[in-house]
Amino acid sequence: RAGETKIGRGLVLIDPPYEAQEAEYPQVIHSVRETLARWPQAICMVWYPIKLRRSLQPFMRKAATLPAKSVLVAELQVRPDDSPLRLTGSGLLIVNAPWQFDQVLAPALPVLKQHLGEAGASTRLEWLRQD
Repeated sequence: RAGETKIGRGLVLIDPPYEAQEAEYPQVIHSVRETLARWPQAICMVWYPIKLRRSLQPFMRKAATLPAKSVLVAELQVRPDDSPLRLTGSGLLIVNAPWQFDQVLAPALPVLKQHLGEAGASTRLEWLRQD
């Protein structure tokens, strides 16, 4: 189209309020899908809270099906995963993560855990999808 600018790669940061908690996860997946439909090269980075990790399983399953080349999860839990009422950590879902981005994050997570974590703290760095 005349006058249209071609957009290359870029970063979209998504930080929902998560006031409705689990009800917002499907909306986040929908928003990332819509973004990728319009801008396939976009790197989408979604922040999410961790209260009980098992409650994130449906979100992770859906994230793995996004139409992207890669989906990377990076998490820091600063306390044990034992309360649905208390924030125990934070995660980033990185869609279309840059090549070897996991290798950039890998050394940082243990340092964050050491300085911010309590007893029972943990980290997670996992590819849900990698082409």
